[in-house]
Amino acid sequence: SLSRFASVIAELERHGEVPGQSGSKWPMMRLIEGTVKEILPDGCRAYALSPDGRRTTLADLAHKDQKEIFSQMDTDGDGRVTREEFTTFMRTSPKAALSELVAFAIGASEGDATQELGFGPEYTKEKISICVWPLRASDCCDMLCHEYQNLWGITGSAPPLPPPQSSLSGAPGALQQKLR
Repeated sequence: SLSRFASVIAELERHGEVPGQSGSKWPMMRLIEGTVKEILPDGCRAYALSPDGRRTTLADLAHKDQKEIFSQMDTDGDGRVTREEFTTFMRTSPKAALSELVAFAIGASEGDATQELGFGPEYTKEKISICVWPLRASDCCDMLCHEYQNLWGITGSAPPLPPPQSSLSGAPGALQQKLR
């Protein structure tokens, strides 16, 4: 609810962080000082979502980024990254491993917030457009989460829904007969 959100933000401003779930050593939110450019690690891929950006789909962007990252890890050139290749890459190339991080600047205000100085242009690699129409920030976040869930093979715990059952049966012409 809005009142719960307001109380969480007020606690964040007062104490600098909001505790996580009971028993968790990690806070739910923490205030971090500095600019986004200072906070993001070097080598992080950063994109600004903007209606004025280069047209692409999130699927194409995510797959292209993953392909570039995996090509760095695939030392034997077989097109697959084994656990050993991944471990070696992370151990021997910690700076290169940061290239696996992806950040998106998503404006949550009227207009194109990604053009505001200190917000998008300061730290993003390029501006991309994922839709010809302006989208709400929440829709952009949903689309990003969904695309990366698909890319990484993360699925929900709920079983898939069964296909809908038709109450009409019989030959293809049966529907026309029943509609007459």
